[in-house]
Amino acid sequence: MPNSQAAMACVQKFWDAVNTRDFNACEATMSPDIVRIGPQVQSEQDVARGRKAYGDFIRKVITAMPSYHNVTHELVATPDGKRVYIHCTEWSAPGAGSSTEVEVPLVMICHIDDNTLISKIDLYWKTPKVSVGWTEAAKIAAS
Repeated sequence: MPNSQAAMACVQKFWDAVNTRDFNACEATMSPDIVRIGPQVQSEQDVARGRKAYGDFIRKVITAMPSYHNVTHELVATPDGKRVYIHCTEWSAPGAGSSTEVEVPLVMICHIDDNTLISKIDLYWKTPKVSVGWTEAAKIAAS
């Protein structure tokens, strides 16, 4: 069973691994049946289901952005450790291969399973001034 400290450590490890491009460490924080619901979702367009699909998504999108980086501003867990809220900013790109940085403030709600792994991620972002819509899960999966 998760507790709030272990849950926060799991989510911070996930986010740090994305930042450092340590994709194996990133996947190690995910439950096998993780669901990632992206900020642009109107249907299944920006949803990734399963560790392999979400891991592949992260690898493709992050490696396509040479200057990608992120920072954590605040990390808070519910007392039971079942949810972790992470307020953060990432610097994305307006297109694959671009080194132009687009600041994207966001909040992720990470649901934690009984094994203290991330089972679901809901992303909410402040719409950036420059579109980063190329990062939708369905578009990345098709590439």
